[in-house]
Amino acid sequence: MKKIKAQKKITAWIMTFLLTAAIFIIPANFVNGQTNSITPVYTALGDSISYGYSADPGKGYVDLLYNYLKVQKRYDGLKLNNLSVLGATSGDLLNSIKTDQKFQDSIKSSTIITISIGGNNLLQPLISAVAIKFGVNPANNPNFKAELSQAIINTPASDRADKINAVIAEIQDPSSDLYKSLVSGVQSLNTDIPNIITEIKKLNSTAEIYFSTLYTPANPTDSYYSSFDFVIQTINSAIKGSAVSKGTTNYQIVDVYTAFKNHTGNPVVNFNFAQGSPDPHPTTEGHKVIFDTFSTSVKSISLGESAVTLDVGKTHKINAVVLPQNSITNPDVTWTSADNNVASVDENGLVTAKAKGNATIIAEAKDGSKTASITVTVSDAAAAISNNTSNTPASNSSSAPSAVLPQTGSLLDSNIFIILGTLLIIAGTLSIAVNPKRK
Repeated sequence: MKKIKAQKKITAWIMTFLLTAAIFIIPANFVNGQTNSITPVYTALGDSISYGYSADPGKGYVDLLYNYLKVQKRYDGLKLNNLSVLGATSGDLLNSIKTDQKFQDSIKSSTIITISIGGNNLLQPLISAVAIKFGVNPANNPNFKAELSQAIINTPASDRADKINAVIAEIQDPSSDLYKSLVSGVQSLNTDIPNIITEIKKLNSTAEIYFSTLYTPANPTDSYYSSFDFVIQTINSAIKGSAVSKGTTNYQIVDVYTAFKNHTGNPVVNFNFAQGSPDPHPTTEGHKVIFDTFSTSVKSISLGESAVTLDVGKTHKINAVVLPQNSITNPDVTWTSADNNVASVDENGLVTAKAKGNATIIAEAKDGSKTASITVTVSDAAAAISNNTSNTPASNSSSAPSAVLPQTGSLLDSNIFIILGTLLIIAGTLSIAVNPKRK
């Protein structure tokens, strides 16, 4: 009887040990129904601009950015969720984040989130005021764009200028409905933008968030440019004002406004009153400029050292820092050696000294925008030491790089059931060993 009790205690101890081991072996994210091989997600939030309206198919800036990011190693397997809505205001976006499960699920799983919102808060009432001056009904009008374009074209140039000047006068008149609408739009933006970011961070505190400023659709040479620019600058002040609070960076600013203002070449917007086009959306060229503003935001690459001296057979790890560190491009650096006979470098920046001489090791941003270099010197003394110890097998050398162990949660995740099954088999075997069947 005592023997049976002892056997039960040993079996119970074995099972307790194995269950405890399993707790440490099974990664927390596996228990939560997740895996470490999570597919990265890019969620685009915004209005018609991020929707890709007016761009050639597949040429909207969100599509261009997605295609650019998905070939980068850190975004391998990237999935795009473009949740942009035509005509959306900042209030509409905030409400969707709070109440729409589709928005919430996408944000929770996102690695990158881009936001382009605010134009409709102010441009909608502005364009509507212009339409009314030209006798076009802006409310629930499916032919609004075509009717307004035709009305502008049919209006003599002098009358056209008078109507636009009348709108400009309303912008500057605190008693006008347009002025009041613009003030209301600004107030909504100032409230909505920080709330949008707060709601996003509640759902996902680690996603990279990029908020683009808005461009002025009018041409700087137009007489009404300053009035339009004032409206847009007001929006951008609200966008920039919430980027940093209490010393914490809430999101990165992508300065589309400056990129459009400084652009030369093909038109970046469709807006042109003189030609009867009241459409403020970017052209396909404009979408490319927006994409370029996102994708060329890497400022520099720092290696932390300019030179290093190694013995033959020795290794040295170079660490590249891409600035700004949370740049959306923050690309995987490509490493090359100017002389692989002297020193080689692997894809992770690990340099191996091979022979006497000097070699320049170069780190280049994957998009080719920035480079940095370091000089590696292999000395005579190092070569002599290497020759004197040439009979020593490389595998026994103390300078050989350490073996790279699989990270917890990668190999274990993929073989978790094999591991658990093995543990249970061991438990059963030990149980039989301590509790043999009596003959």
